[in-house]
Amino acid sequence: MDRPRCGSPRRITERLDNLSTALFVGLGVAGSMVGVGISGAVGMGEFGSLAIFGAMAVTAVTGFYGAARTLYTRSTRKRRRELQRLLGKLVEVSISGSDLKAIPEAAGPDDSTDPTI
Repeated sequence: MDRPRCGSPRRITERLDNLSTALFVGLGVAGSMVGVGISGAVGMGEFGSLAIFGAMAVTAVTGFYGAARTLYTRSTRKRRRELQRLLGKLVEVSISGSDLKAIPEAAGPDDSTDPTI
């Protein structure tokens, strides 16, 4: 395995498979199934119209899928900011040669300054 050269760009990654699975299966699939079921009961049972059922079902699926995508995007952006901040601190420590205990936020991110919370 090649070691990165001094001065070469550093990269930090994290797999978010569990997050995407939870959001898209939980909201996208399960939520859509519930939405389609309710659409069928209301559209066909109350109005007796296949067109109303179809419109309600499409709206439910689109809404739940859109919610899952929005939450996933927001979560990954927040995590990316946290990882970039961590990488910056690690580079700072490696350049200065100081101990990790010298970093004030080494114990964890300070959520009180995060504007998205």
